[in-house]
Amino acid sequence: MLQVEVIEVKAKKTGEAILALGKLDTDPQFLFPMNPGVIVQEASSDHLMVRMDPPRGSGTGCPSGSVTRRCAG
Repeated sequence: MLQVEVIEVKAKKTGEAILALGKLDTDPQFLFPMNPGVIVQEASSDHLMVRMDPPRGSGTGCPSGSVTRRCAG
């Protein structure tokens, strides 16, 4: 499991955020968010862009940006 720092929230309405994690650190295709509504969008060598939508029916703001890496197998 990884806990990743949010570097910047690009737009609070859309919930886009840049995380301090990139292709040099991990393969983004193996990142599976623990929180409902967090979607991995794209990655550069040192940053990851995610979208943090609130879970449907929650009536709350965005969930935290925790992202986990699931082991293959």
